[in-house]
Amino acid sequence: MQRIDATDSKTIRYKFRKKRFEKVENLIREALKVSDPVTVIDIGGRRDYWDYLSEDLREHVIITTVNFEDELEDYSQKSSDLKIVQVVGDGCDLSQFSDNQFDISHSNSVIEHVGSFANMAKFSSESRRVAKRYYMQTPNLWFPLEPHFGVPFLHWLPAPTRIRLINKYAVGYSEKVEPIEEAIDEIDHLSLINANLVKTFFPDGEIHRERFALMTKSLITIGPE
Repeated sequence: MQRIDATDSKTIRYKFRKKRFEKVENLIREALKVSDPVTVIDIGGRRDYWDYLSEDLREHVIITTVNFEDELEDYSQKSSDLKIVQVVGDGCDLSQFSDNQFDISHSNSVIEHVGSFANMAKFSSESRRVAKRYYMQTPNLWFPLEPHFGVPFLHWLPAPTRIRLINKYAVGYSEKVEPIEEAIDEIDHLSLINANLVKTFFPDGEIHRERFALMTKSLITIGPE
């Protein structure tokens, strides 16, 4: 799938992400009251995402990004004065890290890509285990625009229909996905979830609803509360 640029300050995507990032900074500022530097594990995170971090916080935060090995090159954009360490790992199995090793666990639009609901449960459990607090954001299943392709209602179609569509046509932001095996893998790792499932996976968190046109665009859960 083609990567969508969220760094252009003129786009609505940038404005939503910038506003959303205020919650991340609030968590960091709270953690700074008891720990300096604040350690953050960003599961499935990109280095350029942290360019949103305010200048006054940069020397007080150490960020560990965790990604699969074949993603490291794509996710290694320059990060100026940010303190970022890249680690190879799997968000569903963070056994290389100990319990509460980090102050904050962070993931932004990742849980919907890990595959089955069983994998989502593993991902959420590991996210909660390795840090004292967590921040997790994911697009809302019931928002009509599918955010990864930019096509209305696409995510509400049955999986076989979505596989056929992206294999046969260029859909939204994405070029045609070939061969069929790649299209199957794409859809297998793209399952949006609703607030009930977010609460199931993160039972000790508080859900915050990011709204657009009176509808919930994405779900953010912060915990434990």
